[in-house]
Amino acid sequence: MRAVRVSVVVFFLVVLAGAAVGADYWPLTPGTTFTYQLSGGPLEVEIHQNVNPDWYARSYMSADCSGTQNYRLGEDGDVLWGGSGWVCKSWVDPDYYTLTPPVLFLDLPLTIGKLWQSETTVDYGYGSFGATIYGSVTGAETVTTPAGAFDTMVVQLFVLDGPWFMRQWTYKLHHQLGPVIDEGGELVDWTGIVPTDEATWGEVKALYGR
Repeated sequence: MRAVRVSVVVFFLVVLAGAAVGADYWPLTPGTTFTYQLSGGPLEVEIHQNVNPDWYARSYMSADCSGTQNYRLGEDGDVLWGGSGWVCKSWVDPDYYTLTPPVLFLDLPLTIGKLWQSETTVDYGYGSFGATIYGSVTGAETVTTPAGAFDTMVVQLFVLDGPWFMRQWTYKLHHQLGPVIDEGGELVDWTGIVPTDEATWGEVKALYGR
């Protein structure tokens, strides 16, 4: 009877804890959605699986712009970034590019002071250039958004050479939900992820002992 209880409990926890495909700080579960609030209205984000099953797309839609960013997991469970594409009403041309090889986006586990770098070729289709993209964990911060207060790690990516000179991206990442601020928008709501810290191994042992 205990074995049955443990099996049921473990299955229940797998459903909860397994909701986030991929790595901590950057969920890749297809169908997961996030809503952020921009100054000009909502930003809707959804995760999709690409035609290549190893890749996942994080798609964006707001009143003015739409875009997609592509990610996959590396052999060590790190998060790799393979390129992006954006279209905005105010732009003359869309902004699409691939990164070959993919960039080390998150070097996990994240610890304050951690540094990493990747050399890649940025290809816009009509031209390409080499770039070195540096990553760092600059600190930890509690961020309050309409969705609540979240403990985050602050990650920066930046470029110091080529046409992308001084380009910088800053992310405040919750270990389960990923960015609680994305493209300048604050997290309002999400679907598809149940916080795993609601179920602990201690609860499994407690149920086993009943």
